[in-house]
Amino acid sequence: MGGTSSRQCHIKKLLEDNFDVKVDSLRAEQGAIFQAMSKGDGSVDVHPAVWESAQSGNIKKFVQERKTVRLNAHPYQPSDGWYVPEYVAKEMGITSVSDLLNKNVAKKFDLNHDGKGDYWPGAEGWGVTKIYEVKAESQGIDQYYKKLGGGEALFKAQFEKAYKAKAPVLFYWYEPTALPMQYDMVRLEEPAFNGYAMDSKKGDPDYNRDGCYNYYPPESGADWKEKSSITCQTPKTNVYVAYSASLEKRAPKIASFLNNVAFTIPEVERWIYKLSVENMKPDQVAAQWVQANKDKVKTWLK
Repeated sequence: MGGTSSRQCHIKKLLEDNFDVKVDSLRAEQGAIFQAMSKGDGSVDVHPAVWESAQSGNIKKFVQERKTVRLNAHPYQPSDGWYVPEYVAKEMGITSVSDLLNKNVAKKFDLNHDGKGDYWPGAEGWGVTKIYEVKAESQGIDQYYKKLGGGEALFKAQFEKAYKAKAPVLFYWYEPTALPMQYDMVRLEEPAFNGYAMDSKKGDPDYNRDGCYNYYPPESGADWKEKSSITCQTPKTNVYVAYSASLEKRAPKIASFLNNVAFTIPEVERWIYKLSVENMKPDQVAAQWVQANKDKVKTWLK
C-alpha cells in the first residue's frame, strides 16, 4: 500500500482483520504509486489518501482514460489554503492574501533574515505544492516573498519556533490535520472560485473559459508552469481511497470493500491528533476505532 497517512493504518487493520492478507506499506512519489497500481501486479494495490485537486493529472490518466485505477464511492471533502497564526491576523490586521502584498509587510515574514519575506507552499513531493507555487506567482506573493524548501518535519520545527516567538509565518496548510488543533491559525481570504479554465475541464459543470483556476500539472508538459494561473481559493475537492482495478478480478471482495470505505473529517482529525500529538502507535489508534465502529465496518463488507 502506497502513501503515509492516518487512513493507511486503518485500512491496513481492516484488510488484515477481514481478508486474511498481509499488508505492507511504502513511501513513494505520487506518480510512481499510480503507475504501480495501474500495472495490476500487486506491487501496489491501494493508495489511502488521494487528493483530487493535487492529483488531477494522475486521476485523468489512470482512472478516467486507462481505467486501471479505481476511486472509492464516498470520499470526504477537506479544505486548504494560505494560513497565518492568529496573532498575525489580530496584531497585523492580515486576514486576506491581498493584505500580504506590501514590501513592508513582507519584511516582517523574513524567517531566515535575508531581507525578503518567506512562504512555505508545502513539502517537496506533495502534489499540492506545485499548485501553491503557481498560486504564489499568480497572486503576486512571490514578488515580495520567496519560497522556503524542505519537508513537513522541517517546516513544523520552523513553525513551532516562530509561533513561540510570535513571529509572522505564511504557509500552506490543510484540514483535517492536527496542527490547527494545536495552534490558533487563520486561513486567509482569497477571491472566490469561479470556474476551471484548463482544457482538461471542458465539459465539466465548473468549466469557465475565463475562470480563475487554470492549472496544468507538471506531467502535462515542460511549459506547465507558464500555462498555469490560479488567482482564487481552492475549489471544493475530494480525498479518495484509490485502488488497483485489477483487484476486481484478483480479489473482488477486497475491491468491493475498498469501494465502500467512507471515512469522515472528524474521524480523520481525531486519528491524526492521536498519532502526532498523543504519540499513540498506529495499530493502537486503528484498533480503538475498529472496536468502536463494528457496525459501520459491517456495512462496508457487504
